[in-house]
Amino acid sequence: MNEYRGGVPFLVTKGNHDITGPGAPRAYNDAVLGWLGRQLSQKIASASYAVSFGPDRFIFFDSFNPDLDWLEKTLTAPVARYTFMVTHEPVVPFDARSNWHLLVNDPAQRDRLLNLLGRHKVVVLCGHLHKFSILRRNTPGGSFLQIAMNSVVSNLNASAENIRFGVADYGPDLVNLEPSFAPDTLELRRHILENEKPFVESFEYAKTSGFCLLKADPDTPTVELHIGASLKPYQIYSLSLN
Repeated sequence: MNEYRGGVPFLVTKGNHDITGPGAPRAYNDAVLGWLGRQLSQKIASASYAVSFGPDRFIFFDSFNPDLDWLEKTLTAPVARYTFMVTHEPVVPFDARSNWHLLVNDPAQRDRLLNLLGRHKVVVLCGHLHKFSILRRNTPGGSFLQIAMNSVVSNLNASAENIRFGVADYGPDLVNLEPSFAPDTLELRRHILENEKPFVESFEYAKTSGFCLLKADPDTPTVELHIGASLKPYQIYSLSLN
């Protein structure tokens, strides 16, 4: 990794497969956190850490040990131009596996998280579901954006399938994207999406793989969606929350 990154920090957030299996959590702490610290020339003691690049802040948030006290403190000082939260699990469910999102079993803590993200106009970057999605979610404190990407590129000339666009496409029928997935949780997953639907202000989804490129321009910040290995953007989205 060090040989190919060309001096640019290669920073990661903890995923479920990083800590699965005997010894994996300890190996993650010993190997990955140490490697991150050497890149940043600072001690990284936890999978929740924050770094600033110029006026912008990137908060890497541990999905599996979510510390909202730490997150609130990190969001409030100092003030950043743009704040990005990088976390493995999505905050807002967006496909058939709608029961796979952060704090799904703790509604009070999830409400606190949502309000923090909305109040500080955070852009959430996540993965886990191996799909692309960009959505805007409203909270009493304001709106935040969530961008999910699947970077497991099995085909360099990948295409976009199962495209959904607009808030009319967000709701319980998203479970039909994977009709054979966990039939015993079908009604629960539909219920989750139905409850979330009133708060979703914009929505786009596709089964695809590739990468996203953030451009934190001071006037018109954008994210480019690239499919497969294409250097030509498939779509360009505004990140403005004003």
